[in-house]
Amino acid sequence: MAKLYLHVGMPKTGTSFIQAYMNLNAERLKVEHRVDVLSGLYPHIIACEHISDTRLKKREDINRLLQEKKLSEISEKLKTFGADSVVICSSEYFTLSEKSSVLKYFLTYFDKVEVIYTVRRQDKLLASGFNQDVKALGRTSNLVWSKNDKLLNYYVNCQEWADLGVEISIINFDHVRKCNQNIEYIFLETCGVYGDLSSYATPGSGGVNYSLKRREVLLNLALNRQGIKAPDLMKEFIAFNNQDIGFSLPKHFERIVMDYYSGSNKRFSEEFCVGLDMSDFISSTSNAGNVEKFEWDPLVGFDQLIEFFVSREIK
Repeated sequence: MAKLYLHVGMPKTGTSFIQAYMNLNAERLKVEHRVDVLSGLYPHIIACEHISDTRLKKREDINRLLQEKKLSEISEKLKTFGADSVVICSSEYFTLSEKSSVLKYFLTYFDKVEVIYTVRRQDKLLASGFNQDVKALGRTSNLVWSKNDKLLNYYVNCQEWADLGVEISIINFDHVRKCNQNIEYIFLETCGVYGDLSSYATPGSGGVNYSLKRREVLLNLALNRQGIKAPDLMKEFIAFNNQDIGFSLPKHFERIVMDYYSGSNKRFSEEFCVGLDMSDFISSTSNAGNVEKFEWDPLVGFDQLIEFFVSREIK
C-alpha cells in the first residue's frame, strides 16, 4: 500500500528546517528506511497549484513558484513511486490550499494520505511571522490580528481534514523546543522512521530561517520604514545584542489572542492531540472581552529614538 505523509506546516514551526533536513538526507532515508522524499520545490508547487484564492495566486512568492514547473511534470515524478512506497511531502503552502483538491490529487497516486500539522501557540505564531516578514520581506506595516484569520483556528483546519477521512498527527513545536528535542527526529518518528539518526546531515544556518531578537526587530523595522538597507549595521548589532530576549506580543495582545482561541484550542487538544501536553494553548482567563481585532506598532514609545539613531549613523 502506497502511503503519503503530507506535512502541511504551520509556517514558523520548524518547517524550513524539516524540509532542508529531508532534502539533505533523502538518499539515506530511501536506502536505510525505504522512505522517499518529494524534495526541492515540488511540494511547494503542488500546494500552490491547489490554491483557489485568486488573490493569493498573485502574491509574488506564490506566482514565482507557479512559474517554476508545471504540475503535469511533477505528476510524472509521482508515478515513479511503487505500490508499497512511503513518501514524505512537506510545504507550509498547503495551509493555503484547497484541502479536498489536494487530497483528490494525491489519492490518484497513493492509497493513503496522513496529514502532519506542526503547530505553536497562536500569539507566538503571530509574533514569529511578523519577525520573519520584517527580516526577510522588508515589512514596514504594523502587526494586525483579526478573528477572521482562518489559518490560526487549528481545530477547524484539522476538522476539515478529518471530515475528508484523513488521519491527522500533531507536533507541538513549542513543547519540542522547550524540551530541547530535535524537531527533525520527532517529525521522522511521526512518519514511522526510528533508529539512530545522529550521523545524518544537519542543515547549516544558511538553509533555514532564524528569528531576530526583540531590539533587532525594532531596528530592522525602523530601517525598513525609512527605506534604508544596512546589512552591515544589522550584522554588527546582532553580534552586539546577544543578551536580548525574543520578540513577542505585549501581554495585553497575547491575552486577547489566547482568550479568543481558548475554546477552539481545548477542542483541538481533546480531539486531535491525545497524549500531548497542550495545556499552554488553553487560556485560564477571559479578559479579552469581545475584541475581534487589533493593530500593534512595535515602535510606539521609542520610534523617534531609533529613527534618530538610524538617521545619524546611516548616510
